Amino acid sequence: KTIKTLGVIGDVETLRTFVSVLHQSLLEQKHRLQRQPGPHTNASSSETSVGVTSEDSYPFLSALGMQRTRLLLVKTVHELSMQDEGVVPVYEKLSWINATAVATRPQGAQSPCLIPFILQEDFVNFIEPSPSYDENLLQQIGPAFLSGFVHPTQCGPAEILSMPRNEIRCLYKKGIGPSGKLWTEVKDLVLPDSPILQQAFQAATLVDALFGPVEHILPRHRRGKKRTSELTKNQSRLRSFFISQLRSSRSLSRRRWSCALLRYPRLLQRLNLSPLMVFCESALTFCSFKVHVPFVRCCMPLLRRLRRMGHDEKAARLVWNHLSVDSPVLALLFKENPWALEDAVTVICRTMRTGVGMRREAWMGHRSLAVLRVAAVSGLLTPAHCIPTCAAALECGVHFATVQQLVEEVFGHDGDTTQWVLNMVRLTTESHTTRLLVPLESPSHSTRMRSLLRRYAYESNAICSPPLVELCVPSRSKILALWTLVNDEFTSISLCRLICRLFLDGGSLMDLNNMSEAPHVGLQGLNNFFCEEVLASIAANCTTERSYVIFMDAILSRRRLRDAQRCKQLLLSEMDDECGHVVLPTLAIEKVSIPSGAC
Repeated sequence: KTIKTLGVIGDVETLRTFVSVLHQSLLEQKHRLQRQPGPHTNASSSETSVGVTSEDSYPFLSALGMQRTRLLLVKTVHELSMQDEGVVPVYEKLSWINATAVATRPQGAQSPCLIPFILQEDFVNFIEPSPSYDENLLQQIGPAFLSGFVHPTQCGPAEILSMPRNEIRCLYKKGIGPSGKLWTEVKDLVLPDSPILQQAFQAATLVDALFGPVEHILPRHRRGKKRTSELTKNQSRLRSFFISQLRSSRSLSRRRWSCALLRYPRLLQRLNLSPLMVFCESALTFCSFKVHVPFVRCCMPLLRRLRRMGHDEKAARLVWNHLSVDSPVLALLFKENPWALEDAVTVICRTMRTGVGMRREAWMGHRSLAVLRVAAVSGLLTPAHCIPTCAAALECGVHFATVQQLVEEVFGHDGDTTQWVLNMVRLTTESHTTRLLVPLESPSHSTRMRSLLRRYAYESNAICSPPLVELCVPSRSKILALWTLVNDEFTSISLCRLICRLFLDGGSLMDLNNMSEAPHVGLQGLNNFFCEEVLASIAANCTTERSYVIFMDAILSRRRLRDAQRCKQLLLSEMDDECGHVVLPTLAIEKVSIPSGAC
């Protein structure tokens, strides 16, 4: 209002001062934003500029942000261009229009300079009709007049989304799309073969979606999700274009488009785009070094949604990027949302077991241990969170000393719990194993060993040559951990049986972690066979009846289950239906699952 009043009363000197100050402040903000790394280089118009340094000549204007400063600059140059030629010469008007076009170039602009549309109208209405206007002046002033005069339909979606809202609203009121009876008749014939017309329709559709009539909003309990089939053909094309940009292989491109789209919730709602998933594309392109509370509050529901959708890898990356910052503020947020910690531990454990792109690296384990430190500060950490996370971190390449230091920090008040957690970590991790080379053919092998080796040779296509098979044998520390856990007088019998099962069968641990891919059946059988032999040797050295019974019961139950499964397969393949109805129910004694179709 002040700028408009200055234009009405003709206070040209104050307007010139305003233009100079706003132009200088906008250039400083642009230069500082280009030097600043990280996601803040694409701040939206509603965000204020942060990190004001001593280089700012006008800190008050810097606090307004680039978009508001741009808006004030364009409005001031507009008022200055409307002044009489005797007060403000044509050359000065053209100079300020050129400077404004260079300073306000939007992101993703297809042309080097783009004159704001309101200043393009001022050029046509006030400068071109002037007697002192000469086209040769345009070449002397600057590059803006060579490529800056652009029709709105020639602008791409990135240019439109980066414009101030009032400029887009003016474009919507004037109407930028082609219309008329003749156009309606020839549209279907011309549009499919004309990229220029397709771009024009894309720009018109985007402007209409941004500032079209507001749809009637139902109450939350009656609100239904808009179907993609309800979109028009132009809206569907625009939606597909945005989705392709959000799936770009360049993280910088995904960040820019997601930040631009999040400025317009109405656009996302009309094109049936999930704001949470658009926010996800932005959040996965950078890492946080400090905790911004509103941002983290958006990450927590996104984490739950990604987990429910089965996108464990994206959810784990979200946790590593933003929920692993060592900060008491983040610990307080975890305390307010305990389910967020459960989701975080679940997804990082699953992802560390499988790897990101089938690759497991040490930084994944270190970030996951940082999550446990935050959980410990919040008071929510339990051994159930600590054991699988530490075991998976070891498999990613984290040293055991680092894990031991973490466990001692979080459970330092209870030495027994610390020792029990460390033993469970040794027991459940795959890294606490040693490699053993076994020949495929040897006269010293038992019958069971020979059958497993034949199966492995069949699976690995190694029948014609006698290579060595590399097996995973429990390490000394893992065997010692098993012995310590089972012989603990405070450990219940059921827990001891579970511990023995985890030691004997690596597949059970994979079932607990929802492993999608398992190793070869033959190789897994060999590894399990060696675990049984190790457990049998441990049982032979038991000095108490309790530990001996636990170890032998685990071995016998394991072998009974294997023999019962063989019997089931034989019965299902050899016996007729009448015998099957008599014999199959007896397998329930051995707790063997029988397919429903078999009975």
